[in-house]
Amino acid sequence: MKAFIQKILNSKFSRDTIWLILAQLVVLVVGFLLNFGIEGHYGLDQLGYFTQSTSFYLIFSNLFSLGLNNTTIKRVSEFASNREKQFRIFSQNLMLSLGISVMLSLFVMTLLMIFPKLFSSEEVVALLKIQLIGVPFFCANKQFAALYSGQRRQRTFAIQRLIRWTSIGVLLLIAILIEYPVWYVILAFVVVEIGVFLYNVVRNVSSMRFNWVSEELKANLSFGIKSYIAEILAVFNSNMDVILLGYLLDPKEMGIYSFMIFFIKALYIFPGIIMQNMSPVISVLWESKQIQELQRKVSLVSRVNMIVAFLQFVGVIVVYYLIVTYFKDSMIGSTQFFIIAAIGAFIFSLVSWSGSMLVMSGKLKVNFQRTLLVLIISTINILVFGYYFGLLGAAIAVGLNGVFNFIIMGLLIRKEMGIKVIL
Repeated sequence: MKAFIQKILNSKFSRDTIWLILAQLVVLVVGFLLNFGIEGHYGLDQLGYFTQSTSFYLIFSNLFSLGLNNTTIKRVSEFASNREKQFRIFSQNLMLSLGISVMLSLFVMTLLMIFPKLFSSEEVVALLKIQLIGVPFFCANKQFAALYSGQRRQRTFAIQRLIRWTSIGVLLLIAILIEYPVWYVILAFVVVEIGVFLYNVVRNVSSMRFNWVSEELKANLSFGIKSYIAEILAVFNSNMDVILLGYLLDPKEMGIYSFMIFFIKALYIFPGIIMQNMSPVISVLWESKQIQELQRKVSLVSRVNMIVAFLQFVGVIVVYYLIVTYFKDSMIGSTQFFIIAAIGAFIFSLVSWSGSMLVMSGKLKVNFQRTLLVLIISTINILVFGYYFGLLGAAIAVGLNGVFNFIIMGLLIRKEMGIKVIL
């Protein structure tokens, strides 16, 4: 056993994974406290508004980044032996991302003031106005995170997440204890994002380069734009349920769904960690045509993920049942809805870790087609089932979407790359 543990600790991939798991556990705990605290202190209605505004925030953050974070990960990982070029690529993408996100955030802020009725409620608009202040900083921090990932500095990537979510947790606790209104919780996100940005700048000031090369800039934008639409579709798909259901469900039902979907998304924690760690590895092995080695690593990761995903599935069902039964009387009766959604999400979690494989292998057109098809099917399911069956329909839609995602991703990766992600 001692030798086995030592072998794990000697592996960079294993050490990085441990750091990423630690960071993700903090995200999970703080996320739970956010949902539990907002619902308990401010009410189900406010939890629904909070979740909707945060979904818009995530969509705008990805919309304004132009896919440049994918460019940074891929191109930095490909030039592992050329530090100067890595820093130049990163600096170009950072400045572009920051400048574009500032301009677009101001545009959306103006739009909110002129057409507030575009969104599901005035409460969502009020919260989103605050969150938009943090969007440029969030976009910039995504570039720093992409640099860490591309250089396989996953420990630094994890530390950034630890700083962000630990700080949010502390500020949330202060807001609840002092009984500040819910928009103070939103303001905490902005303050923390600015703090993380300053931390990243100080840590990486020596990595900044301003001797830009036009050919590199064109290459960065070209890859970013090609992967951009698919990434936007994926983000819309990830948040579309919350946005659409905000128009279909009443505020209380929306609050229950928001609480449910937090635990559903917990099923993607470990697969997300694997994807974060595997992305630069996939890029390098595919670029160097080491297909057999890539299949070997994918097979190993798939087996480990399958075991962990099943344990997560059982764990979230037990935890949700205990919380609803003993602590949340307002949600009694929602457990069966949760199980329906969780089954589909568990099935997708078996392959969701491979979500970056098509992008990292340069199969951008196929990835775009995949995400577009998934978005169309998911939107139809949410609208139809949510409209006719309410909260139950929303749970059915989540379950069906998970199964469809599982099928389409496994088939396309096998067809386009010759790699089996499910053994």
